[in-house]
Amino acid sequence: MQPMFILTEPRRGHVPLVLDSPHSGNEYPEDFGFALPKEALRQAEDSYVDELYAAGPDLGATLIAARFPRSYIDPNRSVLDVDASLLDAPWPGPAVPSAKTARGIGLIWRVLDTGEQIYSRKLSVDEVKRRIVRYHQPYQRAVKDAIDKAQRHFGAVWHLNLHSMPAV
Repeated sequence: MQPMFILTEPRRGHVPLVLDSPHSGNEYPEDFGFALPKEALRQAEDSYVDELYAAGPDLGATLIAARFPRSYIDPNRSVLDVDASLLDAPWPGPAVPSAKTARGIGLIWRVLDTGEQIYSRKLSVDEVKRRIVRYHQPYQRAVKDAIDKAQRHFGAVWHLNLHSMPAV
């Protein structure tokens, strides 16, 4: 299985800066099973943010960019931010839904910002667990490892969590 994120180490020098683009992913996993046109789902991407910061490694920063879309699983959310209304069975572990989950944009998005339903089905607990293990946890581990590495080397680190904003 190919990596679900791109980790670009500093190419010249090294500065205590980790650039993290969690929402620029546009590679849609085969098991997504969405019910909308892909063009509609793409509205949830922070398109090209990873490209805007691609020069960071030339300046000594580490760049981590998700390849999977946040509507599939959002690496910026807690694994406890589970939307029970999206599941076909009770979640077996602790769940602490946030205000974003109430709006349908928790760990796994239920709706787009437009209110359109992403799925025409319920997700299985196993499906959600696989997304956490294959996508969320490795991404979070890569960010943590990059931050820890810079902290050990420099004694300090700046972590920029990179996003775009809608035009309106």
